[in-house]
Amino acid sequence: VLLVDDHPLFREGIKSSLSNRPDFNVIGEACDGQDAILKAAILKPDVILLDVSLPKLNGLEAAKILRKDHPEIEILILTMHNQYEYVERFLALGVKGYMVKDAPPDEIRMAIHKVFEKQIYVDSRIPLPSLEDQKLAAEKLEIQNRLSTLSERETEILNLIAKLARNKEIAAHLGISVRTVEKHRTQIMRKLKIDNVAGLTRCVLATQSENQDTVPST
Repeated sequence: VLLVDDHPLFREGIKSSLSNRPDFNVIGEACDGQDAILKAAILKPDVILLDVSLPKLNGLEAAKILRKDHPEIEILILTMHNQYEYVERFLALGVKGYMVKDAPPDEIRMAIHKVFEKQIYVDSRIPLPSLEDQKLAAEKLEIQNRLSTLSERETEILNLIAKLARNKEIAAHLGISVRTVEKHRTQIMRKLKIDNVAGLTRCVLATQSENQDTVPST
């Protein structure tokens, strides 16, 4: 296990809770997101206990990089944030576990085992969203998945379409032919399964909302 938290006393407490058990081996500690990425590459842990609010690089950004560079390493989020929206964002990255810091030590140890075994484990005390919120979250995730299939050029054209730019204006702005814009537009609508500009605009607003999401660093 690699411990990642910017509070030395908390790391020491978790380390003490794990080190006196034969089924755990704490192989390293990191105090910020950048340090976590460096230590993970060197130490190759099975599981990383990762805080959300970290200096230099927050837990969400660190998790994105870790999942991309080291998909074999499982991550258990251990944080004070108990909002379900955080859980959704980390699970969407492929993170297996999410626990609140004041959880009983036995439950944290169990969560580590579950995550190590490739099972999803979420703190049962985190309040679940309403059915309507769950539906909206699922729709947003579906939009994000479709947007991820667009090329860089298609994404650029989509943003211009959402600003109500006409094909001729887009072509002049990008230095391409109107026919090329029309082909891209058709391809975008096919990939997003949308047949009108209003739907395209909603997609753009969804991705802009996602990009504006932040995680506190302190």
